[in-house]
Amino acid sequence: MTIEYRSGDLFAGVEKSLEDGKRVVIAHVCNDEGGWGSGFVVPLGRTYPLAEAAYRKWHQDGSTSGTKSLICGSCHSTVVPFKLGECQIVQVVDFLPGLVIANMIGQRSTIQRAESKTPVRYAAIAKCLEKVAAYAKLAQSGHESHNKIEVHCPKFGAGLAGGRWTVVEALLDEIVGKVAPTIVYEMTEVEAIERNVLESVYQGFRE
Repeated sequence: MTIEYRSGDLFAGVEKSLEDGKRVVIAHVCNDEGGWGSGFVVPLGRTYPLAEAAYRKWHQDGSTSGTKSLICGSCHSTVVPFKLGECQIVQVVDFLPGLVIANMIGQRSTIQRAESKTPVRYAAIAKCLEKVAAYAKLAQSGHESHNKIEVHCPKFGAGLAGGRWTVVEALLDEIVGKVAPTIVYEMTEVEAIERNVLESVYQGFRE
């Protein structure tokens, strides 16, 4: 097992890694309907608004054409369609080139609208993780230390997506964990309550 588990604030952990000179990828799962209003995306969008803006534009346009999607700091040379298994790598802070968000489409619809009760799609998540791993390899090429880039993420695919974390964990460990240090954050009970309150406020603002 190459995954490190932490309890607490993911964003604080990311900030600490950046201060230590690390490059960071925040990876998370999105749905294929353009929905951004529940779960981890709420605090993510609040902290890094460009992550949400890029995802919504990706959905609206049907591809990454015209969005701020990056591969190692350069715009994608090919169009990335908005569909299951695709991943949008976004630089969200101009003065922090070492921080990117991986918007991974690994969920069919949402738990409220899915015909089944398991919107998660493991095969799509695996494809997305392969793209994250490829980015990590390219991003750290030329760097001497394997620890120059880290992947930070919540327990994606196992909450609102309805999947089993043991399955997602195995994919994450096998595909990404062997390429870069991978840190998974688990919410405390207090943080879970705070997120639920934040989601309610967010949904009210959107209505």
